[in-house]
Amino acid sequence: MNRSGVIHLIAEDDEGALALGRRLLSFLPSNNLEDPPRLPYTQDLEDDLSLNDLVPTESKIAYDIRTVLKPLLDHQDFFEIQPGFAANAVIGFGRIQGRTVESSPISLAYWRERWISTLPARFARFIRFCNAFNIPC
Repeated sequence: MNRSGVIHLIAEDDEGALALGRRLLSFLPSNNLEDPPRLPYTQDLEDDLSLNDLVPTESKIAYDIRTVLKPLLDHQDFFEIQPGFAANAVIGFGRIQGRTVESSPISLAYWRERWISTLPARFARFIRFCNAFNIPC
């Protein structure tokens, strides 16, 4: 468990660290003037009625946001950043129709512009990072 929030990813060995680095870089453009890389997308879009039941209708019932995100992302692939820190705050990357997207609980343009200073530091840092690389929410 990462109590300080300094560690973003943990690998078992050097090869694992290189693999994590390559995976992270696969979501990012080479620089902030480019758009994020877009991968070929071949999945068929289907109406999936099971998605209707992922988020409880009662707002006081807790749920794991990862179970909501994965079915929406290409190949159910969610790359979580800082998974061992603040388990109630999930941030990470995924792709929708081949395009890189970020995921954080507060990902509305209104919140980004107006309330960024009131967000927890972890969210604010991640949102600024994604904005710098033109990664949409």
